Amino acid sequence: TTTEASGVFGFLSRIGLSAKIANLRKGLGFKHAMWDKLVFKRIAAQFGGSLELLITGYSVLQPQIHDFFRAALSCAVVHRYCLTELAGGGIMQSYDDSTTGIVGVPQPGIEICLRSIPSLGYNVADLPCPRGVLLVRSESISLESVSGNDNRASSMDRDWLATGDIAQFNTDGTFTIIDRLSNIATMSSGSHVALGHLESIYTSHPIVDTVIVSADDQEDELIAIVVPRAEKFAAWAHGIAPEGSKADLVDLCANKLIAAAVAEELNSLARSSGIPQKHKIGTVYLELSMSSLITSGIFTETFSICRRSVADCYFPALNNFRKALDTGDAPTRSTAYKKLGEGDLRHFKSILPAETILATPAIGGTADPIELEGFNADWLNKYRGSSQLVLRPKTTKEVSEILKYCNEQGIAVVPQGGNTGLVGGSVPVHDEVVLSLRNMNKIRSYDELSGILTCDAGCVLEELGNYVGEKDHIMPLDLGAKGSCHIGGNVATNAGGIRFLRYGTLHGSVLGLEVVLPDGTILDNMSTLRKDNTGYDLKQLFIGSEGSLGIITGVSIATPRKPSSVNVAVLGVPSYENVQQAFKLARRRCGEILSAYEFWDASCMGAVLKHHDLKNPLSSEFPFYVLIETSGSNKDHDDEKLGGLLEELMEEGIVEDGALAQDETQISRMWSMREGIPESLGKTGATYKYDVSIPIPVLYDVVGDIATRLEKANLFKPEEQTGNPVKLVCGYGHIGDGNLHLN
Repeated sequence: TTTEASGVFGFLSRIGLSAKIANLRKGLGFKHAMWDKLVFKRIAAQFGGSLELLITGYSVLQPQIHDFFRAALSCAVVHRYCLTELAGGGIMQSYDDSTTGIVGVPQPGIEICLRSIPSLGYNVADLPCPRGVLLVRSESISLESVSGNDNRASSMDRDWLATGDIAQFNTDGTFTIIDRLSNIATMSSGSHVALGHLESIYTSHPIVDTVIVSADDQEDELIAIVVPRAEKFAAWAHGIAPEGSKADLVDLCANKLIAAAVAEELNSLARSSGIPQKHKIGTVYLELSMSSLITSGIFTETFSICRRSVADCYFPALNNFRKALDTGDAPTRSTAYKKLGEGDLRHFKSILPAETILATPAIGGTADPIELEGFNADWLNKYRGSSQLVLRPKTTKEVSEILKYCNEQGIAVVPQGGNTGLVGGSVPVHDEVVLSLRNMNKIRSYDELSGILTCDAGCVLEELGNYVGEKDHIMPLDLGAKGSCHIGGNVATNAGGIRFLRYGTLHGSVLGLEVVLPDGTILDNMSTLRKDNTGYDLKQLFIGSEGSLGIITGVSIATPRKPSSVNVAVLGVPSYENVQQAFKLARRRCGEILSAYEFWDASCMGAVLKHHDLKNPLSSEFPFYVLIETSGSNKDHDDEKLGGLLEELMEEGIVEDGALAQDETQISRMWSMREGIPESLGKTGATYKYDVSIPIPVLYDVVGDIATRLEKANLFKPEEQTGNPVKLVCGYGHIGDGNLHLN
């Protein structure tokens, strides 16, 4: 009836609205003598003609709607964030505040604080604008309303009420509501996305009436269900598919070309609004009306979104695949282990500072279950537990007291480091206590003469590498997950990695360990001697024990000198037989300076080039790729050796193409191809991952054998990556130690 009206009145309405919004931006108020008289007095008359103030309730208006109401109603329209439990109090904008997107400042008698959710990237330490879950406290909180609502009652932390909303404290003292916790979803990459925030952006597009965004933890793109604005959408769609100019709305919504164009429109709008590319819409489903969404259960009758129904309706193939996976025998929770209660939580609070405990309302805590998400799910979001308690001790003594109590009470515990494993070993099976070592991250000592480092088990491998690197040393192992994995977890799993060929296993590099046994006994075996023949070498029992014999809390490890000369080359190889021949020749030619020999197949290369900002350094594609690294102390000597190797490989026809890194940047990019494979395959789809040691001559045979078996079962067709449950069967790994990563 106003801005969307046809003819002269619609034309004047649009001009008038733009003029009034421009005045708002200049701080000139909500009224305009000319445009109110010509256009907007008709709207004001519907409210009696003397409307001065409109206050919103709980929800925050989209910016364009907020501006429209202010201009069209010619009055102040202010946000108020208010919960029933606050008995009318809350956060509210001032009368003369013409900004959008904020909810103002706390009203008198209301206290506000934020609580970090590190797993989602919202922290009170974020500067200049702290972010986190919004908690409120006031004498006006209606205890009757809280006590009558089990969900609200469990949200009370003493006299603070957890609202379930994520908020930001702005530099001008106002608050912005970012989204509901329940609207935060996880993608396959581990990235968290605020669905409600995206929906508010997409709804501002002129062809969109309603949009629902959905994410899935096994998908690397979002989907959007869009109900279009019929007339505007039809006109726009006919321009996209002119051959369908006579098509009705039903046909337009069924047109895949038009749906893809809508996805691009939404992604373009998101980019202009500062949304990162990783949160792009991959697929759009066009629906005729809201009624179809209500019928399918997407919307409730009160127009609340049921996000679980979205996944059930629009991820059917994936859901069916998951159901097939779930038909196997799942381990049953043992009755021998105690279920946690409030008494247990009180005891742990007597051991640890409050900020190092995450406990859900189910056991008397206040943490939202989503805050435990990063501890309950593995890196691939493939394995998932339901722990209600995460303990993050800072000292070995605290670990000892925790395990002593759990041992006495029969409480199951799962130790967790950086949680970068791919087989679910670091996450709960059921409701075990998660004992996270991430707060034990101190370097205890470093002997620059011997190169021996002692540190806490929770130190991140990459940070240790940077520390010893400043002292001209390196860590004896290197992994693709080095930016997150902990040295304690590396030792507990006896990780090999890409430096195994040069520096060998951790059984040789680790000199001593500090371990807390299941009954709380502290085993101090932190030797710093390279040779120690006194008594039993107990540390070897715990290297590779995966936390089953005790929890490693301290590590003493020998660090090699940093090589002053490093060369890296990537080679294109026609067959796995040639990969072996090249390795044999590399060992003979380069010998003592050969530090890494990695290989991967064409499918791995395709995935990593698709999902990373990388280009193939070779001029064409090959069935296999090899990365060779040499490291030594004499550049001329090393260059001559590697040059002779590459020349012989090319002359013998073992290698068909190659590229030699010319500087550290190119070295880093070449390694990024190899180290980016696991993440890239994770983004390709739900991934089965196996880490197997097989004699080198038959190492890659298992990839072909698995592919053949899946093909015979009609699950996989090598020439077709779509339409079958299995997209890819591929392999990569370390030739030096006969280790294959089968995916």
